[in-house]
Amino acid sequence: MSNLFDLPLLQVVVSLIFIYALLSVLVSLLNDVLARYYGRRGDFLRKSLQNLLFDGNNINFTPLLYNHAAIARLIQVSESKFYFLKSFNKTRMPSGLAPGQFAEAFIDVVLQIGKRETPIEVQRTEQGITMKQEELKEQGFSSLFKISLDALQEGKLKDLLVNFHLKANEDQGNYRKVLTELIGQWYDGYMLKVTADYKSDLRWPLFFMGLIVALALNVDSIHLARRLYYEPNLRKQLSERADQYADVLRSQSDSVRKTLEGQLRSVELLNQHQDSLIKKTPNGVTVDSSQLALLKKNGDFLKKSIDSLLAMSSIPADQQQAASKALSDELTRLPIGYNALEAPCSWKGDHEEHCHEKSDCCRGNKNQEEKMGGSIHEETEAERYYRERNAGGSWYIFLWIVGLIITAFSLSLGAPFWYDLLIKATGFKKISSGK
Repeated sequence: MSNLFDLPLLQVVVSLIFIYALLSVLVSLLNDVLARYYGRRGDFLRKSLQNLLFDGNNINFTPLLYNHAAIARLIQVSESKFYFLKSFNKTRMPSGLAPGQFAEAFIDVVLQIGKRETPIEVQRTEQGITMKQEELKEQGFSSLFKISLDALQEGKLKDLLVNFHLKANEDQGNYRKVLTELIGQWYDGYMLKVTADYKSDLRWPLFFMGLIVALALNVDSIHLARRLYYEPNLRKQLSERADQYADVLRSQSDSVRKTLEGQLRSVELLNQHQDSLIKKTPNGVTVDSSQLALLKKNGDFLKKSIDSLLAMSSIPADQQQAASKALSDELTRLPIGYNALEAPCSWKGDHEEHCHEKSDCCRGNKNQEEKMGGSIHEETEAERYYRERNAGGSWYIFLWIVGLIITAFSLSLGAPFWYDLLIKATGFKKISSGK
């Protein structure tokens, strides 16, 4: 039984996936450049935090959060050196905040609100004792945060923070740590929705950027598919280069996966023996600090590894480099671009007058004139297609426009989508061929 992927149609599909994987890098890079210049991610994050932190009853915490020292230092202000370009000055908000960073800053903001809304001179406790605010601080962070919550107006945000306070209060010794973790988890969960919303908002911008790339390089998906189908040598070359490129991507993905799995096993082993690190003595409880430090170190590394994998929703740096190199190597060899003797450039003049025997478009015309054994060579389907397409006509113009739109939509799906599809397609190809 012959290999399934020797079929021309499937080779065309793999070749198109390879082309889309390379060209989608241009769209992703163009989007990253524009997003960085206009601060689109930072603006979107600020609007999202405003929806999260403003419940309509209390003040909007977002401006206060961005004025916090830990967040304010992340804001970038680019000023033009020329006076007449002052209008182009840009203030770029941070495009992302770590959960712990957000939680610490937000807690400080809530405490500042509590201090502002609560009388400074005296505070009344449950026992009816009055004390100065300086004395109140000695009662512990939990009491100070509870006073700040009481100063807030009733609303969904206050209810949520009170719930966090009650959960953290169960562990008085680690109150601030537990409270920070709870608020960080709340923020982290909300960021999943923000990421999905941001990708949804990018659909049309990515489509138009894909259309720009398709127009700039004349990437007509319909013509590409037909040309790959008609030209076995071109189809075979692209299919082989797709296998090579997929191997590079696969080796990078395997390296990241093995590193992460090793750290997961390490952390699991440490978690299993965590109880043995805590020893009871007559004087109380002691902790093997060196082992717990190792546990924390591995946990931190694991979190960074997971964060780096989540960042692959954009494009990892190593894959960007591999894709950029492959793109620069393949761009001149891909069946794309403009040619004065081929469509759509050939539509603007007398096609037959400027026809050249080396162009694909005129193969049909030339072969018709060739004598083979005293008879005229019969025009093939491919030759007829090249001749009719390059001669123009409303139908082929319509197909060219549709082909560009298909390309724009395909490229808007993003490089990670095509990377994953290319790896799976070539992997299945190897399995079916028994390699």
